[in-house]
Amino acid sequence: MKIVEKNGRKYKLEVASNLTGADMSRCNLSWTNLESANLTEAHLAYSDLRWSNLAGADLTNADLSRANLEGANLTGAKLDGADLYGASLNGADLRYARLNATNLCWVNLSGSDLREAQLIQANLRQAKLERSDLTLADLSNADLADLRGVNLTSANLTKANFSHRNDSDDERYKSILTGANLYGANLTNADIRGANLEKANLVNTNCSQLIYDEDTILPSTFTFELR
Repeated sequence: MKIVEKNGRKYKLEVASNLTGADMSRCNLSWTNLESANLTEAHLAYSDLRWSNLAGADLTNADLSRANLEGANLTGAKLDGADLYGASLNGADLRYARLNATNLCWVNLSGSDLREAQLIQANLRQAKLERSDLTLADLSNADLADLRGVNLTSANLTKANFSHRNDSDDERYKSILTGANLYGANLTNADIRGANLEKANLVNTNCSQLIYDEDTILPSTFTFELR
């Protein structure tokens, strides 16, 4: 058990702790075991949560803006409605996690494991997703931008928005979207050069001004001139 003191209050940090609404912003919580803890509406902005165990924890509507969660275990955690603006989740384990309507703007998710995670209506504008794995993840109605190096095999991206392209970086995407469901997605101005969309569902997808090249692998039924 670990004890953290903030503003005259002491918080006992242990498995299944009830820390609803707790203010632990700017605290050092690295390597802390908070498995299955209740952190609903907790204040954790700018906190150091590197390599912490938050598996199964409830972080619904928590403030994790600018927090450092590098290498953290968030398997099965609930982060619905949480604010993770500018947070670092580099290498974090987010398998089966719920991040519905979560603010992930400017979040670093490089190398993270998001297999079978829920990111419905999540805001991923300017998020870094290089080398992350979103196989079978649900990104329905999510707001996406940069998918360089992302694995989205069989992911659900129904009505996702890809229209916020970053013109300042010429690096190839090389995303894996094999079998992904992109039904009704907005791919306006999306840069998918080098991406693999083999067997992806592009029915009713808006591909206006889509940017791709000879290295892009598209479904066999998808035909129009390369840009």
